[in-house]
Amino acid sequence: MPKEFAYRGGIDAILFKMERFKFQQFEGADAYLIDLSHQDLSRYLSENAPLDAPSPPKGYLTIEQKQMQLFHEFAGQPKLLALHGLLIAISRRTPCPDLALTLYFRLWSEHKAFLLQHLDDRWKVSAIKTLASHGETEAQRAGALQFSTFYDLSKLYESERRHSGYRANAPFLDQPAKGPLPLSMKPFSLIRGDLDLHFIAQLWKALQKDPLLADLAAPFVEEALTQKRGLFFRVSRMRRHNNVQPAAHRQGKLHRLRTRVFNLT
Repeated sequence: MPKEFAYRGGIDAILFKMERFKFQQFEGADAYLIDLSHQDLSRYLSENAPLDAPSPPKGYLTIEQKQMQLFHEFAGQPKLLALHGLLIAISRRTPCPDLALTLYFRLWSEHKAFLLQHLDDRWKVSAIKTLASHGETEAQRAGALQFSTFYDLSKLYESERRHSGYRANAPFLDQPAKGPLPLSMKPFSLIRGDLDLHFIAQLWKALQKDPLLADLAAPFVEEALTQKRGLFFRVSRMRRHNNVQPAAHRQGKLHRLRTRVFNLT
């Protein structure tokens, strides 16, 4: 009996569909990048996107249309934010010009503090995903990919969980349902399990291998550990409800783990 895939057509169909989302490069992108490479990028700190920037037509076939769309999004704010978004958009199209990546990393090298302060979370995640695809080092690409996987799976899980009817800050306190888990997994043990601690520690250490990635992504991990609407807080409350602690607590390892990896104490 043939297997039934969650998505019709299985892996081949998924890959084919994703290939269709690889759009051709914006018309005029090469000339725009060459001109930009000769400019002082600091000028875009003092120039603001127009407040009355019109909404662009759908499709963004040209670099000017995409720039118009970003000016509309960042109306009244420094054009440097729109430039950051434009370089990301160029990097996601095919083919991706090397000059776009050179300018992207130059932008972060010269204006890192401003970007960290003024980009919202959505754009910071986009920046991290750009590092996953085009990072300058293997450590940067690997750490960014690890974070992107964590972020995307968290979004998928938390969105699916909403259909349970429970609020995001409400842990499941009833007895777990019976039955096997997928992929031959054994259920996570609230009593003996340290999976959550090992996962966080590995992710954190991967991010700390690259300074830019640490500045961009580490605050998201810290927020995930303090956000009462998140998975880790809910698991912690489930443990307290069952009056248990993970093995790392019982063995006196948690304090050393925090000191060595998170530097929180």
